Parts: sequence; structure tokens; C-alpha cells
Amino acid sequence: MRRVYPLHTIVPSESKPINDTYLNRFLILASIKLLKHFRPRNGGILFLTDKICVKYGPLKNLSEASTMQFIRQHTSIPVPRIICSFTRKGWTYIVMERIHGDMIGRGWTSRAHESKAKILSQLKVMVADMRKIAPPNLAVCNVDGGILYDSRIYGPMQFGPFKDIQDFHKHLRGGLEAHVDNPGDVSSLIA
Repeated sequence: MRRVYPLHTIVPSESKPINDTYLNRFLILASIKLLKHFRPRNGGILFLTDKICVKYGPLKNLSEASTMQFIRQHTSIPVPRIICSFTRKGWTYIVMERIHGDMIGRGWTSRAHESKAKILSQLKVMVADMRKIAPPNLAVCNVDGGILYDSRIYGPMQFGPFKDIQDFHKHLRGGLEAHVDNPGDVSSLIA
């Protein structure tokens, strides 16, 4: 069945696998089968070795690997190197180098003010580094021009792509438009 896209969207392109060879697939799938009960894991990430991990599952997608590779190539942000990525039977597998560290939220409330300020300063530099990347067009989409995925936004986890930021914002507002009857503060939020 062919999917029909509303006029306010653009036709998405799909993210491609990275280093997807039969040997890589076999080695990764066999490693997961052999090691998933013995090696440490954190959610959907299995640590195959001290230097390599695999993120896999039905709710993962290849655009995540493409995004990590893109950020690694175009910024100085420390992002794991993607070894390979592929999809098999509805599950996505992203094999990457492991970067050791702690989740930023772990122990946040007990951190000293100076420590929090240093972390926030580093994050500010990283966001500025990403914002320096010139987009190829006005579309709001993933790095491959495809569908966006975000479980934190209300509604379906997959949405877009959108032809411009206004269409994206309209989606975030649930299609709500500004009207003359709206109070001023509501209109300023919607505009």
C-alpha cells in the first residue's frame, strides 16, 4: 500500500544501513545471542566488550546511526563511532564504540554549583557547535531527509518531515491556529 502524505509535508527519504555486510550481521547477531545473558546491559544497549556496544530493538531506527555519524563528522562533539547498523525482521541494530561516562542526570542534585555550571557551559558549546551546521534547505526532518522520531513529543513517535519550521510548529500545536478571538498571551504563544 502506498502512503499518502499531506500537502504540508515532504516525501521522506529513508536512512541507509552503515557497513551492512553479511559477516557483520552474522557476527553481531551471534554475539547478542551468546552474550546477552552474561554481559552488562543498560536498557536496550548490550555491552559486547569494554569498547563495543550494540543498541538494538524494535523501537530503534537507522536514522539514529546516521545522526550520530553526521554529528561526529561535522562537529567536535564526542559521539561514538558507528561500526555498523542494519535492520532485520523489524529490529534495528546499531553497533558503536563505547564511550565511558555517567548519565548527566545521575547525581545532579548533589553536584556542587561549580560542577553544574561547568557541565552547562560544555553543553552550551555543543549546542552552538551543532547550530553552526548550515541546513541544506528549510525542511524539518532527520539528517537523511526522513521521518522524525521522538517519544517525548505527544502523539505518534514518528512524524514529519515538514517543509518548514512553521509546519513543524503547527504539528507541535496539534494544528491549532491563531484566531482574533484568542487572548493576547495565547496568540503570542501560537504565533
